[in-house]
Amino acid sequence: MDSEKENRLNEMVKARQFELSACLPISWKYISLNLKHAADLLYTHYYDGTTHYIERLLQHNDNIVNRNGTVIINDPELDDLMLDGALISVYYMLMGYAIENLLKGILMIQHPEYFKPEAKLVDIQDHDLTRLCNKCNIVITQDEANLLNKLKNYILWQGKYPIPLKLDDMWPKRQPNGTWKTQGEAFHGRKQQQEVDSLYSKFRSELEKVSNSQEFVPSWESE
Repeated sequence: MDSEKENRLNEMVKARQFELSACLPISWKYISLNLKHAADLLYTHYYDGTTHYIERLLQHNDNIVNRNGTVIINDPELDDLMLDGALISVYYMLMGYAIENLLKGILMIQHPEYFKPEAKLVDIQDHDLTRLCNKCNIVITQDEANLLNKLKNYILWQGKYPIPLKLDDMWPKRQPNGTWKTQGEAFHGRKQQQEVDSLYSKFRSELEKVSNSQEFVPSWESE
């Protein structure tokens, strides 16, 4: 095969793969499932590490208290277990991306005109999960909206950067009632994972429902 023919073939394969990956719901669902699988593995590590951390703390009866009243524990293992506890941030980030893929898969089914060959898919370029829900015409409760906004923050910066892009998004944040909310996740066992799983299942079901209601016809078959 001459190089010119090979180049044309590769360009054609790339174009068709681009369209299929953008428009087929299975593409978005597959990536979403991969992200959720990784997130679930992290949550188990977070759960086990945090549980062990609490158990180790309770085992220490020979704590040394300094002049400031701070408890000093000489236990190198606790440092590693604290890192396990920090995995909750990465878990939320990955689950945010997993849900984002489901919502964007729904959008691409509902709006096939969003796909533009040889163009950037700017119509779905958004990390605001509540706004994506609105675009998909998915009704959500206030509790669900609060959780989606929380996941959005982890996507934007909390799961990967030490600071946000602007000061107003930095912790602590002043609430409408005048109080201040600080960063941090209290340990609630599996409760946090169960709440996110419930929301994830809702959007996955919606993706499967809309994908069964519409048939995708590739552009090269409609020509």
